[in-house]
Amino acid sequence: MNPKAGQVYVLRIWWEPDQEGTVWRASLSRGGKGKKHLFASLEALLTFLEEEWGGLEGSGSLSPGDEVE
Repeated sequence: MNPKAGQVYVLRIWWEPDQEGTVWRASLSRGGKGKKHLFASLEALLTFLEEEWGGLEGSGSLSPGDEVE
């Protein structure tokens, strides 16, 4: 995918009860009408985005809570 072309995503994030408390879940779809991807963690979501965008050269690795300027 060409990062310069840009993409529009619809991102939904929520928590669900778990045996150990609560866990974050996420879904992502392109433009609100594309194929929906479901993620069991925020880390999985970030990994997917890094793979979709080819690692975004020079951006370094993202972690949950990182701020992007």
